[in-house]
Amino acid sequence: MVKKTEADAAEAGSVPVEEDNAVLSTMAAPLTLEEEGNTMAGEVSTAFDSAAYCNFDANTTNATHGSKVLLCVFNKQGDKLLSVAGQRDYELSVEASSTDASSKDSNDSWGAEMPGIKNWSISTGGLVVYDEESQKVLIEALVKGDFLCVKTVKVNTDGKYKNLYGGLVSVPSYKESASKDDMVTFSAELKGVGKLNIFSVEANDEIASAAPSNR
Repeated sequence: MVKKTEADAAEAGSVPVEEDNAVLSTMAAPLTLEEEGNTMAGEVSTAFDSAAYCNFDANTTNATHGSKVLLCVFNKQGDKLLSVAGQRDYELSVEASSTDASSKDSNDSWGAEMPGIKNWSISTGGLVVYDEESQKVLIEALVKGDFLCVKTVKVNTDGKYKNLYGGLVSVPSYKESASKDDMVTFSAELKGVGKLNIFSVEANDEIASAAPSNR
């Protein structure tokens, strides 16, 4: 059998096998739906019916459900972060007093308010779980007059926790309610002592890595 050379293949109008495979390997695969929507800059996307009724950029798709926000407390030793068991409600309140800084020197009738002392507090409540350490920590802090270190976290879709707020608090109020035809519930007020740490503003998010150990 006579072996054909590349020159013979060229004369016959054919392409060597090596070159033929190289050509095939450079052929583009069919575009996916996402790729079709991002083919060229400035080109109008036709993905999802040209986004005529499904707006994935809407604020509602990025909103956080309340069940994903958890109030947590550290135990007295500070080596264990506990999500407050049974919690249903959570409310953070931040306020700042103001001082009137207007005078007769003002050239108009507008007032002038200067920001003053800031205060913050947290209200929480839910179902009583008597055997849970987190609820015992709340009551003990009130009875003994101890301060607590608290942190609010958000549960991400991957199951990890994102730090939101943190700080030192006192517990001036804790209440339990046991109606005949209802579950035993509790409510607690936490008053901030000093600065409220806002993790999206402060640069200490990486070192504050403690996650709830009872979830």
